[in-house]
Amino acid sequence: MGKTGVAELDDSVKVKYMTDYLLAAANRSVWSQFVDWDSIKEGQGGSSFNFVAYEAMESDDLGAKLPEKDDIEATALTDSSITVTPYEYGRRVTLTSLLRFQSHVKTREATARLVGQNMTDTVERAIRRGVLGGTNTFMPSGVVARTGLDTTSDKVSFTFLSQLVAMANSMGIEPFGEEFVAVIHPALEPDIIGLTEVKGIGYNYPEPLYKGEMARLCGIRFVRSRFGKLYLSGGTVAQAATDLNGAVVAGATSITVTTGTGLAAGDWITIGTLESATAEQVQITDASGTPTLVIKGAGNGASNFGLKYAHADAEAVTEAANVAAICLLGANSVKGLYGSNTGKYGKSVIKEDIDSLNRLLSLGWYWYGGLGIVPKYVLRGEVACGQNIFGGN
Repeated sequence: MGKTGVAELDDSVKVKYMTDYLLAAANRSVWSQFVDWDSIKEGQGGSSFNFVAYEAMESDDLGAKLPEKDDIEATALTDSSITVTPYEYGRRVTLTSLLRFQSHVKTREATARLVGQNMTDTVERAIRRGVLGGTNTFMPSGVVARTGLDTTSDKVSFTFLSQLVAMANSMGIEPFGEEFVAVIHPALEPDIIGLTEVKGIGYNYPEPLYKGEMARLCGIRFVRSRFGKLYLSGGTVAQAATDLNGAVVAGATSITVTTGTGLAAGDWITIGTLESATAEQVQITDASGTPTLVIKGAGNGASNFGLKYAHADAEAVTEAANVAAICLLGANSVKGLYGSNTGKYGKSVIKEDIDSLNRLLSLGWYWYGGLGIVPKYVLRGEVACGQNIFGGN
């Protein structure tokens, strides 16, 4: 009689796979460091959970003198609540015996890492999406719209960071200890560590507290992550808007635009509707054949430096300053729940012999949890960014 399930797998195989999975999941986690997590157990009930946030009592500046004989009136506490609705999440891949035996790498171990990374990426994106969904924004120089930010006067500065922290303190965002945290895109790092004030104190002094921490300034600990937010070409437009004159496939190293006026070699452009899933940034390397432009991008393979995605005819082509988000978070900004059966990083699930010939092995992850953002306690600064990137965000 053949094997019937995961219980038949050798214990060392299961332990090794779980270890590889957890290491990959934990190493990938950045935003999760700043979530106030709670564990929920089976039987607690409820499809959603409410968390109450109490606000500070107003002070009277010694105006509330106690009466000599009578009792005083009670002061009402002001509160608000957020709702966290947990769901089930998961993905899996299926490996055949043919693949496992003919592959040049240890496929099961490699898949464990990829599955663990995928789980963390899913949660990281969810946290970022919630944090960026807030409308409480602050920009330099009195700018009130992202499209008004330019690299001439609206890049990150010591003054702007000081203003951002002062505003966060006045709003009642509770810092982690004495400082706030901000997860930033790597493209913003050169602008921050290039500040005179950072260079004067050493940008990694004192010792970092958080994974990915790369600078500490003005009461903010900056954490670098590719899941930091960069609004590609979100700032002030440099050239008149144009679009693609013909569809292009992923991997293409040239595009044709409707109007190439002002576009030159060395310029950075974003192809696709801004903030869409397939928007990507490329650099023009040759404009001598305008309106056909030779470009360099993230590519769609290990040796390709063209487009990462396919794009349809008439998709937007934009040349504008990138904008980086600096989201200040505190201890009361993000609330998270996870099932006690899955933990914060989910659990790996291995199933073998899932077909009639016992050839297939299913490897995946499962997580039960949810996240909630307190909008009042998330402050998003936005600044023009002096760096460009290949690919999307």
